[in-house]
Amino acid sequence: MAQFDFTTVSGAEQVRGQCSLAIDKNGKPWIACALKGGTVMVARKDGGAWVREQPNVPLASSDEDVVQLRVDSAGQPHLGYIEGDTRRLVHAMRKPDSTWTYEHVPTHVAPHQPIVFGASFALHPGAPTSPDLRDTPHFAFENQALETLSYVRRIGGTWKLSHAAEAQHFGDAGNSRTGQSTSLCFDESGGLQIAYVETYEVVPTTVVHVKRVLNVVEGTFGDERDVEKGQFFVGRTSVISQTPQTWVAYCDVKNLDLKAGTFTSDGVGDVEVVESVTARTVPVLAQNPAIGGELSRRLRIAYADDGKIKLASRSVFGWTVGVVDPAGGTMPGLAYDNQGKAHLAYAVGQTLRYAVEG
Repeated sequence: MAQFDFTTVSGAEQVRGQCSLAIDKNGKPWIACALKGGTVMVARKDGGAWVREQPNVPLASSDEDVVQLRVDSAGQPHLGYIEGDTRRLVHAMRKPDSTWTYEHVPTHVAPHQPIVFGASFALHPGAPTSPDLRDTPHFAFENQALETLSYVRRIGGTWKLSHAAEAQHFGDAGNSRTGQSTSLCFDESGGLQIAYVETYEVVPTTVVHVKRVLNVVEGTFGDERDVEKGQFFVGRTSVISQTPQTWVAYCDVKNLDLKAGTFTSDGVGDVEVVESVTARTVPVLAQNPAIGGELSRRLRIAYADDGKIKLASRSVFGWTVGVVDPAGGTMPGLAYDNQGKAHLAYAVGQTLRYAVEG
């Protein structure tokens, strides 16, 4: 296991919940998190010091709803998260003059009220065939008002809302609940994959789905592919994709297994147990760009377990798990720079800590 250098990022601020971390085009880390009370904090590395700010944006919701940070092609950070009391989606961005602007993302049509859960956020990377889509914000979420997996994105300055999947109704036998625990990821060609969970009341069943967005402008979708289906429970998903592979990491809460699933050449779900865990954990997937070969050899998963921050690595020989920080921490964020160094951010108690591979 590689050695890590540790830095305390926060001062008197009391951090809560999961941290989100991204690396900008210059290789510098940015971190976003929520503080006690819901205030949003953003930190960036400037030289050898951390600069912290609390943007004038709406308060964030519970610990389960992470403040997600992405950095655009110009090096400016964007935030996507659920507002505290209203359950509305918020998109915020830092402008070149260092001021912040935000807007509430339309997620519903009157007379329905916004009831948003399990939201995920990404920026379009751009592609030779669609350079105008570069840096456009995209969200997937569970729309409990409409009982759908919903997808909203800003195209040409206008937000467009589409519904990728609907709950199934079985009369007196009950319903399904779809769109839970979403995550989304663009591949290298600008293709978008959404991972999400659907649960059934009839015979208590959980399904981990992946669905491809065929056209982000028109809002058309491919068929669902099932990573795993059975009688278990799933926490938050984390998806990563690079043609032709898509992987999803999640915690099987019933059996206390951290799992990573993909698809065979026939499109059948293929699930691996990364490690048995001691309690529910929230994994985050990333890839190490300095390693050659197919995506499966570059996969990394950061997570908290047994009072430690851990990092799982996959190679041709399977999964290897190492301890990053034996002093503990919760729900880390993970990103890799172009040199293949891992960067993590996580809360230890109410203190924000940063770790970088030495």
